[in-house]
Amino acid sequence: INAEYMGLNFLAALARAGVTNYLVFAMDEALHRLLQARGIATFYCPAAYPTALLSVRTVVWRAVVGLGFALLHTDVDAVWLRDPQPRLLGGGSPHAMVFTEGTISPQVMHAKWGFVLCSGVFLARPTPLADRLLEAMVQAQLRDP
Repeated sequence: INAEYMGLNFLAALARAGVTNYLVFAMDEALHRLLQARGIATFYCPAAYPTALLSVRTVVWRAVVGLGFALLHTDVDAVWLRDPQPRLLGGGSPHAMVFTEGTISPQVMHAKWGFVLCSGVFLARPTPLADRLLEAMVQAQLRDP
């Protein structure tokens, strides 16, 4: 699947949903250049796809939350019918992080905990708890990439 097409399609869906406050972390130089040329806020963070993809993403997530920003992360294959930010970021929710549930993979974790979190769509608020969890994820991936 063409990353440029998926990225542009996702951004068009964001526009239709009324989402204007976002930053694209592009792990593909061609996509990064294309978005820059179109005036879209983007940050290039290369990854040796797919082996380093999750590690790079986790470091970026940790940095964003560590800088004091709420992070609403979504993969480009997610479908947004309307802007989820007011519901997720408004209303004074007490939750440091909100995840969607994943499938049963990795099976070892599903067997141990009875569920798997999906990192395809999640919210992390700039709280000490979210910061500690994301830092623990970074350290775990450094130990066992």
